Amino acid sequence: MFPTEIRATAVGVGTFLTPIALDSWGIGPTMLPAGAVSVVGVAVSVAMAPETLGRSLESCSAT
Repeated sequence: MFPTEIRATAVGVGTFLTPIALDSWGIGPTMLPAGAVSVVGVAVSVAMAPETLGRSLESCSAT
């Protein structure tokens, strides 16, 4: 859903910061923010994503 530039930047920042956080904080505290982002993502998806059950692929992709 996001432009390639934004996705690429986010992946690059994560790839850069993860080893630094692992070295500084350890694995547990580093994975807590990753888990929090995942939980927020699930909550936003459940709240905002349209239901597609029973719809054809064509009708789901039409704008």
